[in-house]
Amino acid sequence: MLPATRIAFATDFSGCSACAKEHAFALAKALDATLDLVHVLETAPITYAGAEGAGLDLSAAYEAMRAQAERSMERLAGEATAQGLRAASHIALGRPHETILDAAMASGCDYIVIGTHGRSGVAHLLFGSVCERLIRLSTIPVLAVRHADGERTHPGEHLPIRRVLCPCDFSPLSEAALPVAAGLARRLGASLTLMHVIDTRAAYPPIAPEVAPPSLAQLHEYAAQRLFALANGLAGVEVSINCMTGMPHEEILSVMVENHVDLAIMATRGSGGLEHFLMGSTAEMVIRKAACPVMTVRPGPHEFREAERVVAPRVHHATAV
Repeated sequence: MLPATRIAFATDFSGCSACAKEHAFALAKALDATLDLVHVLETAPITYAGAEGAGLDLSAAYEAMRAQAERSMERLAGEATAQGLRAASHIALGRPHETILDAAMASGCDYIVIGTHGRSGVAHLLFGSVCERLIRLSTIPVLAVRHADGERTHPGEHLPIRRVLCPCDFSPLSEAALPVAAGLARRLGASLTLMHVIDTRAAYPPIAPEVAPPSLAQLHEYAAQRLFALANGLAGVEVSINCMTGMPHEEILSVMVENHVDLAIMATRGSGGLEHFLMGSTAEMVIRKAACPVMTVRPGPHEFREAERVVAPRVHHATAV
């Protein structure tokens, strides 16, 4: 018998969350999971407005916020119950990404579902997003559902997951997503595509100048061998492979559309600081423009350290075709 599944659905009751709600409900139905509905009363807007410094009493403002949240949460829980789902409500005060994760961990959730506007530009660089901060922090898989401005949702719409995509760059960290992708595909009766993108921007350092860098044909052969090996290790699920050349996030986004992918599952390093600010990550770039929900998997600190010690096979062992 499979262990009980719990899904945390983080909502701010916006149109963005309404879109993510349909996917959270559909996933809960498919997995016969309990839904933990989580809303965070964020203190930052009032604090930034200078109310505390002006000596104003904030208790009335917080009580009004909580009363409104409770009414909205009651309606949301009623929707879940009407669709035959088991649901529990959680309203907390704090920083959204931290509080959502705390609630999900306290309830023993297996997944977190959250909406994202997929915004970019100056506003995104200055303020970030709750979704991206959660992705960088959470060791619980996070399902991000992008909601473009003006997009309409369809309450009660059936959202089957028939095609799952799992990009992999063959690093031990990226392969942390494989068990999650295979497990979900297996439980949902979906097919799974393992994908690798040969990044043509990559430069090979002249460690041994007398050794010629691998040709594109060798890289494709190596990638195909690795993908087949990974596919053969996944039992109970229909697996296909796809190897492409180009910029990783662009090729992944293209395959999502062309292959009508319902769900992508990717590993993320969860990096931060200047390197992340300058370069971003493939997973986050995909999430901002994805045509389907994207689930990110981030190894815990111990798994991360162990994976960093593993040395991947060298590319020049592949044979030319």
